[in-house]
Amino acid sequence: MGTVKTLRIITLSLLSALAMLTASVAADEPAEAPSLYERLGAADGLEKIVRDTIALHHENPDIAHYFADVDDDVLAGHVIAFFAAGICPRLTRPWISPTRTTTRPLPT
Repeated sequence: MGTVKTLRIITLSLLSALAMLTASVAADEPAEAPSLYERLGAADGLEKIVRDTIALHHENPDIAHYFADVDDDVLAGHVIAFFAAGICPRLTRPWISPTRTTTRPLPT
C-alpha cells in the first residue's frame, strides 16, 4: 500500500510542477508554436524536471520516508515515460491496443 501512496504523491507533485511551468502559456497559440514537450526541453528537459523533483522529495522531511527504498532511476524512468506519453506528439504507445478498449501491461 505504501508504494501506491508514494506513486500518487510523486505523480501529483510532478503534475503540479508541470502545471506551474505551463501556466504562462497562452491558450490561443499559433499552430506552428513548439509543442509543450519541446518547450519543456524535450527528453533532456523532462528528465531534469523529474529528477530535480525526486531529489526535492528526498530532501522534504514530511515525505522523504516514502522514498527510502525507492530506486530513483527506475522511478524516474517510469515517470518520464508517463509524462512523455501524454505530451510528446511523436511518441507512440505500443502498450495500448488499437483494437481493444482495455490496455495491456506496460513493457518492462
